[in-house]
Amino acid sequence: MEQDKNNFKRMKTNICELSCDEDKILVFLSKLLIEWNHVLDEMTESDKRTAKGKSAFATFKQYEIRQALVLVMNCCMKRDYAAASDHYIRIAIGNSPWPIGATMVGIHERSAREKIHTNNVAHVMNDETTRKYLTSVKRLLTFCERHHPTG
Repeated sequence: MEQDKNNFKRMKTNICELSCDEDKILVFLSKLLIEWNHVLDEMTESDKRTAKGKSAFATFKQYEIRQALVLVMNCCMKRDYAAASDHYIRIAIGNSPWPIGATMVGIHERSAREKIHTNNVAHVMNDETTRKYLTSVKRLLTFCERHHPTG
C-alpha cells in the first residue's frame, strides 16, 4: 500500500525533478504505457476490429508482463530461485505448442500437429525487442541467484 502511494507520487512529479536515473526511467516508461493504454481505450469498436487495431492491442499486450515480472521479483526476494525460473519460463515460452521429435515421418500425421502454426504463438519471445528485454531479466535473475544464494 505504501509502495503504491510512493509510485503515485513519483508519477505526479516532473521527471526532471527526480534525482535517481532509475526513477526517471520508471516514471517515463510508466507514463508512456498509461498514455498508450488510454489511446487504445479511446478507439472505436469498429477500429478495434480492424487489422491495425488488433495489431495495436496485440503489441500493447506484450508489455503487460508486469505481473509476471513481479512474481519473478518476489520469488528472488524470497530466494526461491526455482519458482522464479518457472515464472520466467512461463513468460518466455508461454503455452504455445512445440513440435517434439521428427515430424511427418509417416503417412499419419500426429493429432496435435495441426495446432502448430505461427498464428498460435502464445509467448512473447517472437518479438526481437521483447526477447532481448527478457534475456536481460534472465541475466539479472542469474546474477541474483549467484550473489544471494539460498541458505
